[in-house]
Amino acid sequence: MLFWAILISTVVYAQNTTIRHQVWLGAVQQFHIKGKWGLWLDEQYRTWDNLHNKVSTVAIRIGVIYQPIKDLRIVAGYAYFRIFPLNGNLPAPHEHRGWQMIQWTLKTPKMRLIQGIRTEQRFRERIKQNKHTAKYAFNHRFRYNINATFPFRKANAFQPKSLAYTIGNEVMFNVGKEIIWNTFDQNRAWIGLQYQINPKLSLQVFYMLLYQHLPQPNQYLLSNNIRITLQYQQ
Repeated sequence: MLFWAILISTVVYAQNTTIRHQVWLGAVQQFHIKGKWGLWLDEQYRTWDNLHNKVSTVAIRIGVIYQPIKDLRIVAGYAYFRIFPLNGNLPAPHEHRGWQMIQWTLKTPKMRLIQGIRTEQRFRERIKQNKHTAKYAFNHRFRYNINATFPFRKANAFQPKSLAYTIGNEVMFNVGKEIIWNTFDQNRAWIGLQYQINPKLSLQVFYMLLYQHLPQPNQYLLSNNIRITLQYQQ
C-alpha cells in the first residue's frame, strides 16, 4: 500500500497538483471506565505549509468504546473540526462529524497489527460572501486503516523504553449526493518510529505521504507530512 501511494505521487506531479509540507500533532487517549466500556479522546493540530506556516486545522474527537472481546473495539462518537483558510482574512468554517469504528488488534511477540474500519457523517459549514451561514453540506466518508509495528530488539519488544518501527496505510472514500468529482477522497501512507515510554504511553514520529483528490475536477493535493502523536491506552 505504501508503494501504491508513492507510485500515485509520481503521476500527479504532472497534473493540477498542490504540493504542501505539513506538521500534524496529535494526542490520542483511550481510558477504561468499567467492565467492557471505555472512553476515546483525541486532539489534532495541523499546519498549512512549509512545516510551520500557520495553523490549518484544529480538531477534537470523543467516543464511547465497547470491547466485547479482548482484541476487538467498537467505538461511536462525535468530532469537531475547524478548518482555517490560508488567507487569514477569510472565515474558518465549522465541521461536525458523527463517527463509528470497528478496530481489530493482533498481538504477537514479534508484531502488533491494528486494522480499523471507520464511517463518518460530515456536516461542513458553507461560507457565502465571506460570512458564516450556519448551513451545511453533508456527505458520508468510509475509511480503512492498517498499521503494523515491529520491535527492533526481541529481548524487550514493546516493553518500556523500547523502540519499534511502524508502517501503515489508510484509504478514504466519499459517498453522498453532493459528491461529484472526489468519490475517492484520499490515501495516507506512513512509516516511522514508536518509542514505548511506559506500559500505557507511547510516542510516535512518522513521515506520512498524503494524496488527495480535491472537490474540484482534476485538482489534487500531495502533502509530505511529519506526524507526531502521543498515545495513551489504559
